[in-house]
Amino acid sequence: MASLAAGTTVENVPSWLVVSASVVLMSGEQMELRTVSVVAGTTLTFVETGAAEWPIGTVVAPSLDALLAEEIQAQRRTNQVAEAAFRFEVTPGSEPQADLGVAEATYKNREVFLKRPNWAKPVSISETRVYEQIDYGVGKIETFLPITFGTRLHKAGYVGRDAAAATALLQFFLRMMGQAHEFYLPTWEPDLLLGTPVAVGDERIRLDGLDFYEAMHDDTVYRAIMAVFRNGTRLFNKVTSIGRDGYGYDYGFSYGRASGQSIIRFEDAFGQAFDSDDVLMICWMPVARFAGDALTIEWLTSGVAQTQFSIMTLEDRPPEIAP
Repeated sequence: MASLAAGTTVENVPSWLVVSASVVLMSGEQMELRTVSVVAGTTLTFVETGAAEWPIGTVVAPSLDALLAEEIQAQRRTNQVAEAAFRFEVTPGSEPQADLGVAEATYKNREVFLKRPNWAKPVSISETRVYEQIDYGVGKIETFLPITFGTRLHKAGYVGRDAAAATALLQFFLRMMGQAHEFYLPTWEPDLLLGTPVAVGDERIRLDGLDFYEAMHDDTVYRAIMAVFRNGTRLFNKVTSIGRDGYGYDYGFSYGRASGQSIIRFEDAFGQAFDSDDVLMICWMPVARFAGDALTIEWLTSGVAQTQFSIMTLEDRPPEIAP
């Protein structure tokens, strides 16, 4: 920003920078609270004036109303050095107006979450299948599956390497309204390995072996894919059926497989030809939602933040509520 006079120019005007907004000017260790009186394009005018000089590069940040925690604990490192942790409770309604941003990609009326996990820490995956048992007091215990599909809980860390990237993570959570809305979550794993090249206009792909068919032909969760190509482009498609070309057979005391392929048919014909050399990965893209309504973001610096998302998979059915 330019040196402050009656009005000052900023590089951009975020959604929270409005008339009557309370802001903090920051340059090095120098800080001052101001109230915005006029916003004209990228020029701001403040209610307050001051004698301090504010150089180009001064940061304008939103200010919140808050209360200090009732108790403060400190540790004395030496007789002249202390370390203390402060906790603030933000006054509801004092937060700046949320800018929800826009989706980076959508497919079938759902947003696709394209941020990759931070693999500096392991991604935690747990698979759950719920069943119920009834003991009638006589005879065998009966087991039932009230939910016919399994649920995958995905816990992973995500890093915003600058303020814009960190804000994008928060905006995605706000657009989903916590658990309210559904989205597509690519696994970013090479789940499907091409067996034969795909031609323009093909509506199916072939995978070597029948294990894929046996495992996935009646699955109701994994029904959409994302293909990531080495040239940086991406492609989404929806599975309509999974069939096979070949059969299993028995011999001796072990079980073998006849040579064959698993065949995946899709809703949309492929608009480009590709083979295994063109593809970086073809991964599943299950429907998912957040597993909770709270999000904690840790700011490591003024421009770098990290957070952890807990996400659960769902059956791939038509969207219930469009975000």
